[in-house]
Amino acid sequence: MNAWYCLILICVKLDKTSFLLYLQGYHYQEIADLLNQPLGTIKSRIHFAKKQLQKKLDR
Repeated sequence: MNAWYCLILICVKLDKTSFLLYLQGYHYQEIADLLNQPLGTIKSRIHFAKKQLQKKLDR
């Protein structure tokens, strides 16, 4: 499966954080500010998205 395709699937299934980071180029703190969320929450969501992407690519 293509990495970009997997990433888009994950972005659609999760939330705005992955989309903003990977497809829009925002930094963690910018995303936290935009979504009015703690920085730790944003980092956790991105970490989870990376794990999901790795699972899909390993198939």
